[in-house]
Amino acid sequence: MTVKVRPLKIPIDSVHGLTSDGAMGLCRKVLGVKDDENSIFKMGEVHTGYSITYLCEAAVEYKGIQYYAMRVMWDPDSPVWSTIGFLFVSASGDEIFDGIQHSGGTYSFGIAVWNSSAGVQTPNTSD
Repeated sequence: MTVKVRPLKIPIDSVHGLTSDGAMGLCRKVLGVKDDENSIFKMGEVHTGYSITYLCEAAVEYKGIQYYAMRVMWDPDSPVWSTIGFLFVSASGDEIFDGIQHSGGTYSFGIAVWNSSAGVQTPNTSD
């Protein structure tokens, strides 16, 4: 389930906790840098083997919690990286949610894809 919210955009340098580089490092560490059999990212049921990178685009605050909005991209064997999604990394470094960026500055926060106590969580796609 995704929830469309309009989080308060805040300056990246005002986030308390992880730095934006730390948030990118956390994504690389827990979600990986390659779309392989261990990756939560895939097109349909096939893993591509493409390289994955993360880019911090913004910082937001929602319900008193600060998050980094991370663009997730992969390299489909071309000179241009393609966006495959968005993640929201809590400034505490305890949670990563999937999400969507909408025009007009709104985001949809989805399910938790990782948290520090449960590890990587794959979405239930049977609905």
